[in-house]
Amino acid sequence: NQLQGQVADLTSDTNVLVENMAALEADNDQLRVRNEVLQQQLQTQADILASYQAPGATTLALGDLTGENPTAAATLTVAAEAGVATFVASNLPPLSADQVYQLWIIRGDLPLSAGIFSVDENGRVTLAVDAALASAYDAVGVSIEPAGGSATPTPDQIILLGAASS
Repeated sequence: NQLQGQVADLTSDTNVLVENMAALEADNDQLRVRNEVLQQQLQTQADILASYQAPGATTLALGDLTGENPTAAATLTVAAEAGVATFVASNLPPLSADQVYQLWIIRGDLPLSAGIFSVDENGRVTLAVDAALASAYDAVGVSIEPAGGSATPTPDQIILLGAASS
């Protein structure tokens, strides 16, 4: 009877250990996936940094146009020879579900859409931009537009702007 009790205890302990091991394996799988995501983000950041350091790369700073978001800022870096352009913004306020941010490359009086985007919970975004489109501009802006974007920027919704130096 005593041996049967010990066997039952050991069986119970074994079952608990098997359950714990299964939980640890699931945690390990989640950590492995998270690690892969972080590795991809790190590689993206390294690629962006490399584009900033490419010969002939130019960076334009965009600032708050409205005065409502003084900490909001962005840069557009273009490495035309490398065929790379990257837009990076920070401290942009979150938008409602029926709104998006839209990036504009402005040549003379002609605004050209360079894409729509949303920001993460910290108001940040990194966006690859068509290098051919971004290779020539007089100004670059960001506006708040209805979901799906607009054909032209809504004038009173332009929140960030940067102009090329003459």
